[in-house]
Amino acid sequence: MPLKQFFFYFTRYVLFSKFRQGPVLLAFGGLMLASFSLLVLQSTMGGLQKNVIDRQVAVLGHATLKLRQLDEDSVLFIYELVQKKYPKSFLEYEFEGMVRYLSYISPALVHGVDLISYKGKWMPSHLNQSNVRNKVFLETALPIDLAYKLEFSPPGELALFSPQSVDSFFMDIPRKESIQVGRVMSTDVPEIDQFHLWTDIRHVWNLYYEKKWNLIRIFNPVDKENFLSYLKNSLPPKLWEQISLSLWEDEFQALNYALKLESRVMFFLFASMGVLISLSISSGLYLFFSKTQRDLFSFWILGLSKRQLNRSMKFFVYALSISSILLGLFLATLFLLSLRKWGGELMPEVFVDRKIPILFKYQSYLFAFFIPSLISSIFIHWCLVDFGNELEKESSMVNKLKGQD
Repeated sequence: MPLKQFFFYFTRYVLFSKFRQGPVLLAFGGLMLASFSLLVLQSTMGGLQKNVIDRQVAVLGHATLKLRQLDEDSVLFIYELVQKKYPKSFLEYEFEGMVRYLSYISPALVHGVDLISYKGKWMPSHLNQSNVRNKVFLETALPIDLAYKLEFSPPGELALFSPQSVDSFFMDIPRKESIQVGRVMSTDVPEIDQFHLWTDIRHVWNLYYEKKWNLIRIFNPVDKENFLSYLKNSLPPKLWEQISLSLWEDEFQALNYALKLESRVMFFLFASMGVLISLSISSGLYLFFSKTQRDLFSFWILGLSKRQLNRSMKFFVYALSISSILLGLFLATLFLLSLRKWGGELMPEVFVDRKIPILFKYQSYLFAFFIPSLISSIFIHWCLVDFGNELEKESSMVNKLKGQD
């Protein structure tokens, strides 16, 4: 059958010919490289960005419920409601202050926490270190970057100032509280380690001369609409008016936008590579068609209809294109699995993630498959249309010759 002979011819010349396979295989090899690169890029970038977000969330929580002008009983009532829905939550008082050691002064975002009430319960990972719960209370957990700025090494004493609370008797001098630092810690988030510190809530109360809290930090994933509806139905109107909820994405919009922009730019650059590869596919197909044009037309002369010839060419070219993309995805998956298991620490010591993290998502596979497929299909269709036009010209020439005979 002419159709079977055509299948055999196409496969033999593309895969086994020493002279005619080069341009086509090189072009489709580039298509395989495009899908390979897109999947590797999205998986590694996704892993790195996920680790950045996870480290931030592990310290600052998924959400914060801010409390305004509430007494201690009201705060504890709201906190009990929050814990029923999200057990991993934590009360604290947060304010902007100043920390001094000798002649060195640095601004700091101070978190007043109470570990006495939480002994034996869940605690954030950055505070649950070095058997902190077994101590009477936590004096101060000082991040290592902030300690470096102050040129401080524990154990020792720091002076904590609050510009919000002043003593009018001393001509509005900010109040000062001495805090003992027994250790330094690291959250692996430079932005936090440079300006944040955690101290016992009693130091904060001494600065303000009253017991108070101003937020509940939630470390469980939060459904904002559902949670707000739950609080609105559970709280009296007066308490409901004194609270506000903000998610991690709301408080760190710049970082969230920067991570998304980074992904889009990298994805655009690698997707643009697919356009260049598709150009090489079209040039490779043109070279292949020009070298094998007479042989291909001979199948039409032997009895294969023009429709069958066009359909067979489309089938084989698109099948070769899709096979190249799927092969690239398969090789990329093997590469990423090998990198996850045997990659080791590839990055320098200055990086937090020395071992490249890998994140597999079905969206990554869909993008890595459809983007090269779409771009290559446009150029392949262009080449096949040109091949069909050449076939029409050849057939009309043959018909003219037959008419002359």
